[in-house]
Amino acid sequence: MPPSHMVERTPEDAKAYLASPLGQIFFFKAACHARPVGAHRYFHVLSMQQRIASETGELLPMQSIWDKLEECYNLQDLEQRVR
Repeated sequence: MPPSHMVERTPEDAKAYLASPLGQIFFFKAACHARPVGAHRYFHVLSMQQRIASETGELLPMQSIWDKLEECYNLQDLEQRVR
């Protein structure tokens, strides 16, 4: 069931949320449905933001999601492999 209201997180709060076990669960669940490389990478990260928000009620800044992706993956290397 989707949450009834959204909590907009500051970048600092979002970083702490994404470091928490619950935040990581929803981050990686959203990442499984996205491909943040290639021509449509920005739309895929936007879909991650929307998926996390719809499932948790936590509206995370886009930059926080990019930062977490860069922390977990070598996005530059993955981008080179796509080309």
